[in-house]
Amino acid sequence: MIRKEICSLQIIVVLVAFTGSFFLLSADALPLTKRTLPPHILTAIAGERWLPAIEESWITFHLATPEKGSIREQYLNQEVLAELVLHGAGQPPSSRLCKWRMRRGDVFGDFSIGAGHASLARRLECLRGVVDHLLWQTISEDDFRSTPKDEGYWALYGWPTYIYAQPLALLKIYEKYSPLYQIHSVGRNDFSELAFDEFDAWLRMTRERKLISFYGKSALLDSLGLPVPDPMVLRRFTSLKSPRVPAGVLFFDSEHLGVSALIMLSLDPSDPKPLDPQIGGRLACDTSKPSRLGAGSTGGTITKVFCDTSFLFGDVWLALAVAKAADAGYQDFCREVQELTKDADVAALVRRSAEGSKGFYILLPTKCGPPK
Repeated sequence: MIRKEICSLQIIVVLVAFTGSFFLLSADALPLTKRTLPPHILTAIAGERWLPAIEESWITFHLATPEKGSIREQYLNQEVLAELVLHGAGQPPSSRLCKWRMRRGDVFGDFSIGAGHASLARRLECLRGVVDHLLWQTISEDDFRSTPKDEGYWALYGWPTYIYAQPLALLKIYEKYSPLYQIHSVGRNDFSELAFDEFDAWLRMTRERKLISFYGKSALLDSLGLPVPDPMVLRRFTSLKSPRVPAGVLFFDSEHLGVSALIMLSLDPSDPKPLDPQIGGRLACDTSKPSRLGAGSTGGTITKVFCDTSFLFGDVWLALAVAKAADAGYQDFCREVQELTKDADVAALVRRSAEGSKGFYILLPTKCGPPK
């Protein structure tokens, strides 16, 4: 499965088609005012329901990266803020009457939050609380500490255990200190161990510089006390374009995650079907089931191979995660991993990919690398 980020992309595309053009808004619209909405506004807002059978209203907020700011720091803090908003940290008890869902857009810093409730008026009140919460409300240290903050890590990489080896591989593939290198350098513990003082300083700076903006259908924005700006104003966003090291064999350590080697192939993110479905089916990609490649290990050094595709901040990767037999020697294992790349389906994927062999990486255990 293309991970949750590509699902978010599809959802945002649907949202654009459903609600009309998105507009960039300034935080200058606040403070918010409570008011009774006229019937024509309520009728228009009713169109914000995500599906006819689901009583939901959605709004998207964007957290801009400060000029010359650290991508790593921005990613860490914005993900934590999204989780705090989702869990209602610092919000009034009335916000708990709505069911909340959060989606991350494919644009860095974009988050869509949906309020679910049978009453349209209640949904609007809940979303009004979110806007107020993002721009003005104080988040206490108690709320900060009591909210689980590492869900941003799961949202990026997914749940199967072998997925967690990918960021370690990508740290070897992307050039050091590039935007995507910085993002993938953030581990699960970094979320849970983020200091409140650091987060609080980042949030105050973000608010002072008016780096939080909202967009959605004009009727919804108007009902929340937010102005509808000139649609000709273009959105600015942070580019995550990141150079990579030359393709070939690299060495990394991910055996503590149950994965000894990874075969990574860069796919075309502009292709609606970046993975050939027939080849993907034969390799059991995105099924969380072992691939047939593992059964083809002639020397018995490979126990399982899993195939997965991931959309990670604009780049699409196919990854073959390879598990090593406990009693196998490293040299034999690494030789067999490289033999997997000669499989007809794997070779076909490389030939058909946009970059070909220039986007093809084999990541082996450090014990197979040259002496240090």
